[in-house]
Amino acid sequence: MIHGNAPRAATPPGLAASGRPCNYAELAELSERWDEELAWSEFLHEFFRYKSASFFAVPPLASVRTEQAALLAGVAEFLSLKFGLVVPAWVNEPEFFLADVWDPWEDICPDMEEKAFGGDADYAKLHKIYGASEANESRYSSATCIGWDMKTVSDVPDPKDVSTSYVERQNLNMRMSMRRFTRQTNAFSKKVENHGHAVALYFAFYNFCRVHQTLRVTPAMEAGLSDHVWTVEELVSLMPEPEAKKRGAYKKRKDYMPV
Repeated sequence: MIHGNAPRAATPPGLAASGRPCNYAELAELSERWDEELAWSEFLHEFFRYKSASFFAVPPLASVRTEQAALLAGVAEFLSLKFGLVVPAWVNEPEFFLADVWDPWEDICPDMEEKAFGGDADYAKLHKIYGASEANESRYSSATCIGWDMKTVSDVPDPKDVSTSYVERQNLNMRMSMRRFTRQTNAFSKKVENHGHAVALYFAFYNFCRVHQTLRVTPAMEAGLSDHVWTVEELVSLMPEPEAKKRGAYKKRKDYMPV
């Protein structure tokens, strides 16, 4: 058999053998002694490699707070339905449901709106409410939207301008313009650092170089940040000049006598 073409193991080896978490208990263990974001990255890497229901067989630890437990249950249900796995029974237990809408960004950055706009913004949130998925559904698809709830965060937003269409359109533009978001392809990002660089480069091009079909100018020109359409050369020129690395010790080549 050619080296590198050996079949993969049927079951994931686990944290002790591979250093990557393969269930929620190992994910919690790795998050405590390591960075939580990197722990999640390793967990999802293993799941997309094996696509096994064993990753969600064990429910989260009892010490996990309610919001995080509900999030973990949602991840387990979503990935199980998407890849045709058996949805674990514990996701339907009452302790994994929330009585009210939870916004994780409020935990990560509670004063995000204040830092971004100085409190001077008409800001509202729109939460869509979806019905239950069909019991015999074999693959994941969006459930039916049965209602919505709008919450005013600051100032006096106009209800007719509160919509998820803008961010959904932006997400579509981003996914159609960058192949790094497409799984099971060579273009998908393998490192989160490179993924961040690619997204930043795309948005710089989108805002300064690409003429919007409706605005007839670039978004930067419409916002008053630029007076012309940037070329790609201008955008690339903003990158700092690479520093030349110091060359190591020179090794003199051996003199070979011709035969």
